[in-house]
Amino acid sequence: AIIYGIGRFAEYVSYVISNDSNYEIVGFCMEQKLKGSDGEFSGLPLVAFETVANVFCPKDHKIFIAVGENSIRAQKFQQAIEKGYSLLSYISSKSNVWDDLTYGQNVFVSEDSVIQPYVTIGDNSLLIGARVAHHSVIGKNSLLSGCLIGGSVVIGNNCFLGLNTTVKQGV
Repeated sequence: AIIYGIGRFAEYVSYVISNDSNYEIVGFCMEQKLKGSDGEFSGLPLVAFETVANVFCPKDHKIFIAVGENSIRAQKFQQAIEKGYSLLSYISSKSNVWDDLTYGQNVFVSEDSVIQPYVTIGDNSLLIGARVAHHSVIGKNSLLSGCLIGGSVVIGNNCFLGLNTTVKQGV
């Protein structure tokens, strides 16, 4: 798998995916103008996103967009699909998640999250230390960090809920 991004979140994502999934991280990518001339990040190859498909074939590799900003992550998600990539999702084995969890591509659920039954998470959403109660829906391109979501809550697309946010049931 390939990680899009070269920040601390990308480094963290690479670590947990490498140590808690069947995926092997083989490299990173970033826009040429942002990556500079250095061809390595975190000990692995760093290639330009513009030409990533020439180096890491989309048939043989999945990609994960490790960017916290929802609008940028949404843009890169679409561009990766246009390049022919499937996007991997990661659900930590150290999270508390039921087997019926429904989720899309490029979804990340961190080790300290708790997701109750009947929850749906849309494409390209990140849950970091989130607690999501039963029958809730998380839209696409959203980021929930350190928050508590009651039962039967709908979080729309492109939402950010930060530390200590609480949404009561039925909202």
